[in-house]
Amino acid sequence: MALAAAASGYAGWALIAGGACAATAITSLSIFGSTVHRDHVTHHTTPRLLMDCWEASPNFAQERGVPSAIEPKRLE
Repeated sequence: MALAAAASGYAGWALIAGGACAATAITSLSIFGSTVHRDHVTHHTTPRLLMDCWEASPNFAQERGVPSAIEPKRLE
């Protein structure tokens, strides 16, 4: 809408439409970013924006590093 308004010569409407587009983009990115951060803090498996149920990550995935059961072993 901002490009169409600017091409038609309506500079005021182009600024309003551009501002609305920028505000929408910033708001949506901040909502998604805060959802991803919350999911990482509560150890959800993947980001769940609108879902009430979620599957918890297994205990070994919540810790740093590789679990000892799947570490490569050297044959001697």
